[in-house]
Amino acid sequence: MRKKAAPLALMLTLALLLSSCERMRVLLGVKDLPAVSAPPISSNQTDAPPTADAVLPPEVVQQTGDGRFSLRYHPARALNPITGMNSDNMIIASIMYEGLFRLNADFTVTNVLCESFETTDGKTFIFHIRENIAMSDGSTLDAHDVVFSLTQARSSEKYLGRLRYVSEITDTDRLTVRVTLSKTNYSFPRLLDIPIIKYGYTGATPPGTGPFRYVEQDGERLLIKMRDYRDGVADGVDAVYLVECGDKEQWEMFTDLKIDLLSFDPNGSFDVTLRRDHETRYYDTTVLQYIGFNPRGAAISDVRFRQAVSLSANRGDITERILSHRARSAYSAISPAYDLYDEAWSAPSAEDPRAEISRIFMEIGLVDSDEDDDTWLEYPTDGTLTSFVLSFIVSDENPTRVEAAKSIADTLRHMGIDVKFEPLPFSQFKSRLEAGSFDLYYGEARLSADFDLSPLLNQNGALNYGHIGGGESDGAISDMLGAQSDFSRKNAARALCALVTDGVPFAPVCYKQYAVYTGRGAIRDMTLSPSGVFCDLSGWKFSLGELLDNA
Repeated sequence: MRKKAAPLALMLTLALLLSSCERMRVLLGVKDLPAVSAPPISSNQTDAPPTADAVLPPEVVQQTGDGRFSLRYHPARALNPITGMNSDNMIIASIMYEGLFRLNADFTVTNVLCESFETTDGKTFIFHIRENIAMSDGSTLDAHDVVFSLTQARSSEKYLGRLRYVSEITDTDRLTVRVTLSKTNYSFPRLLDIPIIKYGYTGATPPGTGPFRYVEQDGERLLIKMRDYRDGVADGVDAVYLVECGDKEQWEMFTDLKIDLLSFDPNGSFDVTLRRDHETRYYDTTVLQYIGFNPRGAAISDVRFRQAVSLSANRGDITERILSHRARSAYSAISPAYDLYDEAWSAPSAEDPRAEISRIFMEIGLVDSDEDDDTWLEYPTDGTLTSFVLSFIVSDENPTRVEAAKSIADTLRHMGIDVKFEPLPFSQFKSRLEAGSFDLYYGEARLSADFDLSPLLNQNGALNYGHIGGGESDGAISDMLGAQSDFSRKNAARALCALVTDGVPFAPVCYKQYAVYTGRGAIRDMTLSPSGVFCDLSGWKFSLGELLDNA
């Protein structure tokens, strides 16, 4: 279908669809991390900040091509990148707002709004803000804006977890911000891709520093290029049109060239059929799928049995067949995409997992007694063989997670373990986790980019529903976050992964990837960042007019 020529300029789009889009920080089975009360904003500035969104005058965008680059938008939801929770709008926000840093594909960082930083102890960080950064309301970015944004983020649902060790945020001069942590973390800059907004703005579209800004013009909502943006970006697009549509409509609109970019979890809770000739790009995430344990029963309390359960997860089959190659198998706790990851960590622990499982069961003393003749193995307790049934729960909101968990349950059954497999509605699943009413669960959670495993390993961690772990794991995490050099951090990361492999407080299965779909040939030289689809537009080139000629 041929698109109508736009009266405005070429534009760029996106639509992000993630399952459970209102749960941005934690995707499955995750408690909120404890809130941290934000300190008062400290600043040396005396100018009274604005208290409401600025009303920007209309701006005429000169047409430079034939195409309209459009993205899905929810007008009833905020574009505020700190308080907004709608996933489509938050991807839009990634072209309007920037952080101090941007995550690279290997979870290292590139400076964006931060010129440089220093720390002598991994607890007090001094950040120097780049000079003459224009904001979309015509003002210039300063430390006041950074302090305000990070303070707001500490109280937001999305960011309070990663900032839970921040004890103080203050500006020491116009372009300098000091952040003090209660726990040493030399990887702290990896957490600071948090978008920066103008001081005092809490509305739906606060001013930002990104290459595009929001306007309403001629009855349409759109983003237009910032005239004063410091870097040339998005060659071939001067505007992004925002299109409202339903979940089912977006696929047809993508086919009809009315929406030009989709981005979401390719193994989400929906079926996707794209009839438009398109290109697909994938990027790594910190979204971990794993097996969680409750050691209340004698079998689960035995570390050897948990090792056998971990072996029952055929990670290759799960990532290749069930997740269609859109995930990385995780034999250790840290993602293979991590910058210092060593391939030696990822070697499977047994050439023949089922033979190793049988060996472990024999070592434990699991046998099927002749008395009950039920074919299920029984656990030896004080010299008596005791029957047991494992309750294995999973949220039913995502079919691929259910299938992955079922494959593990089937392997355990094949090895002689009686498993009651229970896919549950999310509310029931979470209630069962919080009540400790399970033996195993299959979970999915977004970790922070420093791979702080505290939520899974601390005794009272937000994801540690079985309360396995303690001082040793706390120390291993502190060693990794407190490592000052790459050499010492790699050694600490290896030790942490070994602790998880040996003690199995949880069993990592895979780290997921997300997908970005665009029309074939529509965008060239496209690079993606875990910080957001549009966080690095420096080399992107758009060819919408050429596509229209062939539509």
